[in-house]
Amino acid sequence: MEKVKKKVSFFEVLGMMVLGFFVFIFLLFLLFFMFTFAFPGRANGISMTPTIKNGAFMRINMNAYTNKSPERGDIISIDSGEHKNLIKRIIALPGETIEWRDYEIWIDNQKLNEPYMFDKFTHTYKQTNQFDSVTLKENEYFVMGDNRSYSTDSRYFGPIKKDNISGKVYCIFNFLSK
Repeated sequence: MEKVKKKVSFFEVLGMMVLGFFVFIFLLFLLFFMFTFAFPGRANGISMTPTIKNGAFMRINMNAYTNKSPERGDIISIDSGEHKNLIKRIIALPGETIEWRDYEIWIDNQKLNEPYMFDKFTHTYKQTNQFDSVTLKENEYFVMGDNRSYSTDSRYFGPIKKDNISGKVYCIFNFLSK
């Protein structure tokens, strides 16, 4: 059986070139968007281990909360007074009551499910994990590091205001960590 060679027409080649051009423009636009509306960051410390390792690179969306409110579980960048460029996780939201009970976090009398935590971080160092019950006011958020034993967070400096949230971490490159 003979193979029949199909000739490629001028219009097929032109179509492929136009498609390639539009893919190139789309990728260029995507890169422009990533670097215009996002801030590159680098983790400094172990307070968010195991989620974010020391030295990991991150992308921080500085406009994430322009039209929406932060949500529980969001990893955010904080910029307030002496606490600049801190990276923490939102644990409790405005109007909620957060408390430490039996080595666990409870919000409005319900145990918080924290799948991002390792047991060794949640059940050690009893003294550093304890805090009094806190009821958050409007626009206040309670933030903590995932590595509770080595995190300076709302247990120490209190709740943070929405105005002090400078962005949302949306991309983490742990493989680039130290």
